Amino acid sequence: MQTYMSCFETHLQENATPKETKILTHLTDNNRSRDTFDIVQLLKEVVETDIVCDKFLILSELSTHARAVSQATLNQFLLSACKKGNTFLVQCFLLCDVDINCKDDDGNTPLMICALHGYSDIVRMLIEKRADVNSTNKNGDTALILSASKSGSTDVLRMLLEQEELKIDIKNSQGETCLTKTLKKFDFDNVQGILKKLKSFQSLEHSYNQMLSEARSTSVCLNIDTLFQYIEEEIFNNKSALLSSASVSDLKNVKILLYFKETTNTQHSNKLLTELLDIFKQKTTEVNTLDIEIVRTLLNFKPNGETLHLGQYDKHILAQGVHIGNCELLELLCQHVNTHGGLCEQFRTEVWHQGLSAICDSSSDKLLNILLRYKHDLMFTFRGDSKMLEKALRNGNKRCVEMFLNQDSHVNLEKYLNITIENNQVECFILILERMRLKENPTLVKNTSRFLHKAVKFERGVISELLSQCVDINEVYHHKTALMLCKNPEIANILLAKNAKVNVIVGPRHFNAFLFLFSSQNLDHTNIDLHSTDEKTERLLKLAAVYLKHGANIEDKDDQGRTALMRVSQHNQVEQVLTFLLASGANPNNQDSEGRTALHFAVSGSCHRNVELLLDYKADVNMTCHNGTSCLHLCVTTQNIEILQCLIQHCADVDKVDTMGNTPLLLAARAPVVNIDIIRCLAFVGCRLNQQDTGGKSAMMLAAENGCMDEILLLREKGASVNVRSSSHHNVVDILVTKIAGSQGNVKDLISCVKQLVHRGASAAGVKPENLFSLIRKGHHSLLQVLITGGLSPSECILNEYFSTVSGTVSPFCYALLKNNLEMAKYFWDIAFLTKCDISNKCRVQAISCDLKQNNYTESLKFVETLYNQPWTLFQLCKISFSSRYASGLEKEANIGMMELPETLYEELMFKIPGTQKINLKDVDVDVSMDTDVPVWVDDDQRQYYSADDATDHNYRTPI
Repeated sequence: MQTYMSCFETHLQENATPKETKILTHLTDNNRSRDTFDIVQLLKEVVETDIVCDKFLILSELSTHARAVSQATLNQFLLSACKKGNTFLVQCFLLCDVDINCKDDDGNTPLMICALHGYSDIVRMLIEKRADVNSTNKNGDTALILSASKSGSTDVLRMLLEQEELKIDIKNSQGETCLTKTLKKFDFDNVQGILKKLKSFQSLEHSYNQMLSEARSTSVCLNIDTLFQYIEEEIFNNKSALLSSASVSDLKNVKILLYFKETTNTQHSNKLLTELLDIFKQKTTEVNTLDIEIVRTLLNFKPNGETLHLGQYDKHILAQGVHIGNCELLELLCQHVNTHGGLCEQFRTEVWHQGLSAICDSSSDKLLNILLRYKHDLMFTFRGDSKMLEKALRNGNKRCVEMFLNQDSHVNLEKYLNITIENNQVECFILILERMRLKENPTLVKNTSRFLHKAVKFERGVISELLSQCVDINEVYHHKTALMLCKNPEIANILLAKNAKVNVIVGPRHFNAFLFLFSSQNLDHTNIDLHSTDEKTERLLKLAAVYLKHGANIEDKDDQGRTALMRVSQHNQVEQVLTFLLASGANPNNQDSEGRTALHFAVSGSCHRNVELLLDYKADVNMTCHNGTSCLHLCVTTQNIEILQCLIQHCADVDKVDTMGNTPLLLAARAPVVNIDIIRCLAFVGCRLNQQDTGGKSAMMLAAENGCMDEILLLREKGASVNVRSSSHHNVVDILVTKIAGSQGNVKDLISCVKQLVHRGASAAGVKPENLFSLIRKGHHSLLQVLITGGLSPSECILNEYFSTVSGTVSPFCYALLKNNLEMAKYFWDIAFLTKCDISNKCRVQAISCDLKQNNYTESLKFVETLYNQPWTLFQLCKISFSSRYASGLEKEANIGMMELPETLYEELMFKIPGTQKINLKDVDVDVSMDTDVPVWVDDDQRQYYSADDATDHNYRTPI
């Protein structure tokens, strides 16, 4: 109540004069004793009359008695204040204990009453006090429907639409919604507001769709259905209602919408005129009288008494008018630009500039006359504008070109002549040509041939004029004649009729017109694109036929000795052209300077269809280049299995050898990425699997170098020998073991492959000694066991003093002990895989024992001491001595093989006895990444080894 009192006092202080204050004080003293009935009567009098300071003062003084007034009475006073629109009284009553959603006899709440009368300030206060926006009266009207009943009450309606709890689809007892109510009032601004509210729902429910359907039915009854459709499209599809009506020449609704926007003070888009002209430009039908009247209506429309303002977007209106092409419309726009008082001179000049630029794009003299009629100095204003002149030249606007040239005599006529040639503007070409003659321009005589080259290149119709200038038709410019640049058979016939020579050879490439037609430049990058339409291909064939008819030689060659057939063969999708050349007599077996035929080019380009065509025309499948390369060699290199099968079906020699000794199989195995299907195909047709190149390497060896296990096993399965040796005396096992010894990664597949090869008879006698010691160091026990049974023999090496106390040579047995590989050492001892130093040098044994003791290898030390304290058998001594006498490796295998020995003794000496295979050895994973004692082979004769670190340390390069 204190707040209630302060409102009255504030109002009194702001409105009462000193004289009134004295009177009010007197009245207050006389009314202090009034009872509740008197207070109610006084309140009623205050509400029913205008605001009077003395009565508010009375209320202020009697505020303590106002608590005695019932809520129902205060509610009635609140309703009365709302009907009166008395904002101050409503604010005061809202501070009392009133029901904000109370209703009068008709069921209207304070919010409904204020919404009906458009009292926006009171509506805002009531909404802030959380008045019920969905309450209905006896007729079913909500505050929203009542606000829609009052035309133009946009503020109240939009305020209600902002409420989230608002139910927009409520109907009154007459079945009307807020949307149909606004339609009947023709209140299109509120119609838009309600539709925007509907759009805000993510998915329209059934009731909202029904609401729209009823609104459409109402618009039909009111004969405004089309207009309502425009407004719907504007809200839901973001299409301007005004522009939608204008696009269908609906003048009536355009005027209605313009009037509606004027009466509601709605601002036009600053792009309205431009957008309207764009619509007319895109129309499939011509602009009609209604369209022009719409533009006139828009231009004459004066919202707030002002003419339609031309914004920055409207500087193109004259250009748009020119593009539309309607003379009456263009006149209307020109008149508006000239008479518009709000345009600065710079903007007006820009508008005329855009209009003239559009004229240069067209060739209409009528439109140009209209512009000149409204701006007489148009051409003079924009004289010297080279871009404008170039545009007119490109579009063949002869009159504009002539007027520009008349205004500016200092122009580059040669430059503009080239533009007319490039754009085939014959009339403009003749015009500039005459100007050059009048000026006696020497460029005309000097560059006539150059102009002809450009005209022919761009297939332009100015050739007849140029040929009449006594031009040298066969003159060479940039290594080309005019005939070489020709792309049109008709123009080619014209040039040939004027004695153009088809066989003139020019340039460093030694091209003539026929060869140039099939050059890479023409095949890939110019207008004649063989990879596109059939029309262009047909044009090329017609040109080729014209040249052949006039004496072109189909077998002419360029500087590399290539014919037209060779050039075409290396391109895909040129079957039609290739067939034409072959049918015209082109020789498929002609060779270029390197000995390649058209078939070579087709294979290297992976052009399967071209290969088939050439073979059908009797191309020799086995012709070779100067380096001995056949088509099959090239096919293996490109790894095209389909072409490979095609060549083999036509009897290609699968064992053809080039100058490097390579057969197709060798090339397939040598490839960086080996294709097993290629190898399988060649092996299937019976190629020589053991063929060796000039280095003595077979296909299996090459596959081994590439680490291709599947290919190796495939070749072995097909019958390839596993013991073929290269010129360096290595076979496939030697190569694979070298890869295993030098690899730091996973070598399980390589080891598996070696084992399979040895089991199938591959010899391991050629394995390098350094690889043997590397396998011991890495712990590949099972592989060593297989290699020993395959002929691997023991050999000795020298260890570096820096890494070991043992001097002199050591055997595999000693090395295994030094590496604490006791299992392998025992295995070597059991099968007598020993050398002479193992039995002849007691000092060596002592040095090894010292080294083992120093490294705390207890078990290995115990084994050595026990072993060397036992006597040697005579058989052991004889076997080791005899084996060592005949060296090791391939030499040992050869020497022992030549001797007449019992088979048992031979197997003993070559370690092929069954006992060597029955001992079960397991591989161990040894980390060799930090191992410093890596043997490095220095000399094959001396069998000396050094540490890997020694390779970079000059202090330890001398063996001990």
